[in-house]
Amino acid sequence: MTSGKQSLAGLPPAVPGTLGETLWLNAWHFGRKIAVSTEARTVTHAELYRRSHRIAAGLAALGLSRNERFAMLAMNRVEMAEIYAAAEISGIAIVPLNFRLSAAELAATLRDCTPSVLFFEDQYTDTVNELRSVLGPAVPLIRIGADAAATPDWAPPFEDFVTAAPEFVEWTPFSPDSLACILYTSGTTGAPKGCMHSHRGFRALSELVTIKLGMTASDRTLVMMPLFHMGGKSVQLGAHWSGGELFVHRGFDPGDILRTIARERITVTHLAPMMIQNVLEHPEIDSHDLSSLRAIFYSAAPMPEPVLRRGLEKLGPVFIQSYGQTEGSGTILPAGCHRLDGTERDRRHLTSVGVPARGVDLKIVDPEGNECPEEVPGEVMLRTACAMTGYWNNPEATRETLQDGWLRTGDIGLLDDEGFLFLVDRKKDVIISGGENIYSREVENAIWSHPEVAEVVVIGVPDPKWGEAVCAIVVREQGSTLTGEGVIEHCRTMIAGYKRPRVVEFADALPKLASGKVDKKALRQSRADRAEVSG
Repeated sequence: MTSGKQSLAGLPPAVPGTLGETLWLNAWHFGRKIAVSTEARTVTHAELYRRSHRIAAGLAALGLSRNERFAMLAMNRVEMAEIYAAAEISGIAIVPLNFRLSAAELAATLRDCTPSVLFFEDQYTDTVNELRSVLGPAVPLIRIGADAAATPDWAPPFEDFVTAAPEFVEWTPFSPDSLACILYTSGTTGAPKGCMHSHRGFRALSELVTIKLGMTASDRTLVMMPLFHMGGKSVQLGAHWSGGELFVHRGFDPGDILRTIARERITVTHLAPMMIQNVLEHPEIDSHDLSSLRAIFYSAAPMPEPVLRRGLEKLGPVFIQSYGQTEGSGTILPAGCHRLDGTERDRRHLTSVGVPARGVDLKIVDPEGNECPEEVPGEVMLRTACAMTGYWNNPEATRETLQDGWLRTGDIGLLDDEGFLFLVDRKKDVIISGGENIYSREVENAIWSHPEVAEVVVIGVPDPKWGEAVCAIVVREQGSTLTGEGVIEHCRTMIAGYKRPRVVEFADALPKLASGKVDKKALRQSRADRAEVSG
């Protein structure tokens, strides 16, 4: 295989300052090195750049222009990285879709972002068939999968689409401030909100992740977090920015993770705390050589001390925590702060989410916008180059969230005298289960649509496996015999599986505040008191 600029012969250079430039530089400097791999397939940096140009040329042949968007619905696979790359070199914005959502939830997202093309994985053929009426007959549908013979006549195979495309087309220069990607996240009302990220912002995130994890071109990074999710996407960006290799897993299986780390000599990976616990408790953990692993990136929650203790014993000082959200990233708790043998202050820092990363400003404000003193809770505000530019099609929410260059996170936290951030509450009643954000109002609305439900409130409760579990407290209509199983079954058609309640309780009435709102604080305290008595 040729190397250096020879591997780029015939292809135009990428636009300076864009994500495509990262791909171009990797193809130039590390063209023969593997960029993305699975057990079954590998793609070098040079091949990734060439494939991205073909896919982008195929989009141009379909008539897409830079002010349009295309969507992608798939589990982690090499093709996802290739399709992302096509967006990054062309300047057409990409919308990765959450494959865990129901058809109704996906329909709401598609109506909002109005993509001009949809790439989808073969296992979602039936779902996409349901969505064809939402998309309209003018939107091309391209099916990713090995069995081309099984492709329906309304969705040509991905590889046929790539093969038929020109090698490249000339893309006119575009600004680094152009829209690169829309990542959707649910709002507190249950309506999806699309976080708009520019090329400049995602490049800043790429550099931030690389610095946090100390990534280089020698690293082999394992990603099993979904690439539609900010966690998985940020790790992918860091791997590309550093010129290293991204090893892609379809999903999380602790045994597979252990085997892959040992076999592929993985150096960096991203796991939620509950995933780390599952890996550490797996019966095969002592059967695999994990000595190549130098960094485990985690987020969403502090590491429980028993898990951290076992992790340090088994893997050494490899843990690095970060706090952020789909809208932007902000803090780091470095490996050196993960100490169980330090001072009382050191041990307290383990319950924090770290300090602001270099180039990130952070403050805590009261409801009037005044900065709070140390140890006084308030809303967490971030000022960072990797923040979103706004919410797609939602100027009101954008004005509420982005103010004078600051990102309002909606989380409640406090800072100690060394600038460590401690999250103490969630302003929007977000439940974090298995690393996923779940909004209680969305689950409440789904349950409330059941004809036998008079009232419902949803809260997060501690769960040893998932960190938190969704708990629904339901008041039945008079005469109803609705069961917990009935509530969960009703939710199957309304919301994604990971959002459905794991615990359903019934009550004669719900505690109310003077305003008439349900007193969630009282419900949480009541459950905590019961747990203490039973314990």
